[in-house]
Amino acid sequence: MIDTYLLYQLSVFAEHGTLSEAAKHLNLSQSALSRSMQKIEHLIGVKLFDRKKIPLP
Repeated sequence: MIDTYLLYQLSVFAEHGTLSEAAKHLNLSQSALSRSMQKIEHLIGVKLFDRKKIPLP
C-alpha cells in the first residue's frame, strides 16, 4: 500500500518538474524527496523517471 504522503509528494514533483523545486515547496531536502520517489518506484515496481547528474558549472 502506498501512503498518501508519498502520492502527494509525487504530485508536487509532477507539478514543479524537478526534485529540487518540489523539495523546496515541500520543505524537504532533495535527498529525502528522492528517497520517497525511490520508495514509490519500489512499491509499484516501475521506474518513474531517469536520474541524471547535471555537472556543476
